[in-house]
Amino acid sequence: TSLLTVPTLLPMAHIGMDKVYPPRGPNRYKWSTENPITIIVGDPLDLTSFVEELKEKYTDELDQILAITNYLQDIIYKMRLEVEKVHLERLKELRPDQVEEFEASLVPYYPPKGKVSSLNYFNLYKNKEDCVNI
Repeated sequence: TSLLTVPTLLPMAHIGMDKVYPPRGPNRYKWSTENPITIIVGDPLDLTSFVEELKEKYTDELDQILAITNYLQDIIYKMRLEVEKVHLERLKELRPDQVEEFEASLVPYYPPKGKVSSLNYFNLYKNKEDCVNI
């Protein structure tokens, strides 16, 4: 058993802060209240049992870190897809003038052929040839 306590994590995803508080451009670091922000907060994650399983499965700490990172990235990635969908609906309602620009800014997603493993997670956007067209 470990002496360290595994923290409970609260995953979240957001879109729109770049329009509300731009990091660059002529309105850099100036607040704008006319643009919507969409935030999705997931359920709290208690990873204690997951971390204990990884300690039994992997002796190398880097392998454990990689498995945890891939698990969390998968959760955040799914949340990103959801927050994009919700934000698009909000823009259609609140700022229809921004819909086209927002849709153009989205990174295309190509579902991978077969099962997604932690090793090919980063290639979801890169290798169109390895993916199914949607």
